[in-house]
Amino acid sequence: MSQIKFKVNGKPPKKKGKSMWSKGSTQTQAVLDLRQKAYDSSKGIEIFRGAVKLTLTIYDPNPLERIDRHDYLGDLDALIGGVCDALQKSPPENNELIIHDSFKEKNEIRHDKELIISDDAQITTTISQKRKNNKDNESYYIISIEKDDEF
Repeated sequence: MSQIKFKVNGKPPKKKGKSMWSKGSTQTQAVLDLRQKAYDSSKGIEIFRGAVKLTLTIYDPNPLERIDRHDYLGDLDALIGGVCDALQKSPPENNELIIHDSFKEKNEIRHDKELIISDDAQITTTISQKRKNNKDNESYYIISIEKDDEF
């Protein structure tokens, strides 16, 4: 396996405040959507071990204007962090982290399953960009993960 590439409709999960795995997180659906697409695109393929390169390209109608805008995409660092965290399994459930029930329902994308990578520490190179989507005013993103031969 040299590369996995897939498209996800909607905005990527954001790493912000409360854990995106927890009950009450506003990121639950975005994490579920990403994990489902990651699973679908890597079925039957062994997960990556060792160094990987992650490329993230996000298309959105409002990638820049954040002041008083409900539709603001988000900061690139929070988006890349959310994507990296969503690909690995969640931290263990404990008194501080109560995992949202939705992550316990679908066996193939459960919170305790590795998808494509086993740990986001494997990501040694990231290339990320936000782009304005003027075509259809929809948000989507494309993720590409491949072995990092330069590491």
